[in-house]
Amino acid sequence: MPEETPSPLDAALERVQAARNKYEILEVPPSANGHEIRRAYRRLALLYHPDRAHEAERETAHLIFGEMTAAYRVLIDPEKRPLYDRALARGEEYRESAEAGDGPNLSSILTDIELHEHVFTEGTLDSHDDKLRSIVTGNLIAELGEKVVFVCRLLRPPSSAAKATLKAGALVITNLRLLLPYCVEWEGTEDGNKVKYTSWSMPNYPFPEVRKLILRQSGHAWPEFTLTIETEEGSEVAGLPNASLALLLVVAHSWEVPVETQWEPARQRESRFALAEAWQTSAICFVCLMALAAGVGLFFGRLIDTPVWLWETCAEFGVWQIWFFLTACLSAKRLTAWWTAHQNLNLLALLANAPAAVKDEKEKAAVAVSASSL
Repeated sequence: MPEETPSPLDAALERVQAARNKYEILEVPPSANGHEIRRAYRRLALLYHPDRAHEAERETAHLIFGEMTAAYRVLIDPEKRPLYDRALARGEEYRESAEAGDGPNLSSILTDIELHEHVFTEGTLDSHDDKLRSIVTGNLIAELGEKVVFVCRLLRPPSSAAKATLKAGALVITNLRLLLPYCVEWEGTEDGNKVKYTSWSMPNYPFPEVRKLILRQSGHAWPEFTLTIETEEGSEVAGLPNASLALLLVVAHSWEVPVETQWEPARQRESRFALAEAWQTSAICFVCLMALAAGVGLFFGRLIDTPVWLWETCAEFGVWQIWFFLTACLSAKRLTAWWTAHQNLNLLALLANAPAAVKDEKEKAAVAVSASSL
């Protein structure tokens, strides 16, 4: 029989019990400052807090969380930490005072995003579906001080439900997690009859479990955004509107989640849209109008005469000239917007190209140094 893979909590308990000191328990180096220790504890507390564990694993979570809290209590205290470091250097056992107390308040630890908490405002779900709003608010972890920071609607269903039709959905960023509540519809067959199904779901990703976020922008004048959330279990991709995602970057930074930015210029696609889309829409409207006139003519027995009469009447009063002029103006406006957008700086493009630019500068500097030494 194949060996059973230990659960994440069992693996975490083994790691904590095998740790040689309190620094290894919190996964920080001995040189870590108070801010780094607080951040590490906040991340581990969210991962292994007993309230997040299933009933069968609650006791294991209590053991893990107890060890982590005891380590945090010592390392964050400016008086206890030097004593512990000296005992560790001498190979002695450190005995904590019996007056240790109940330990730090978990809620204050988790919600204390020290450098950036002043920029957070309460995100609003008012403009979204009532069912979506109730799902999100009903699943916020109140005991951990979880609050909504930012909300934007989804343009496409997440990749796990890509074959269904999105009816409602949002990316909800809290100070602790990324939430993707959405509703999809799809058709199936049951007993030879077509049946329409509706399903609600809300994948959630605690920031400590997120390995990397990939924010991709395609286009500049009319950009399309996708957010890829990578975890140990896999990845999820969601389509987003042209919304400000600055708060996502801020919260990800506070949890030390790496964010990779990618940018695809898509100049040709956007130029085709600017030039051709207005004329294409205009042509479709013209064909529909003539088809409608032909339908009316068919009813009165004048299939050909009615469209001809409509054409000549509109030409007599200059309707077609105005139509052509308005279409040309719309196309020119979009072309101008496309040209202006591609002349301006693009933040994601700068972030995506920054590593290459830094590398080029280093290579130029190396060449300059080698040339000056000759």
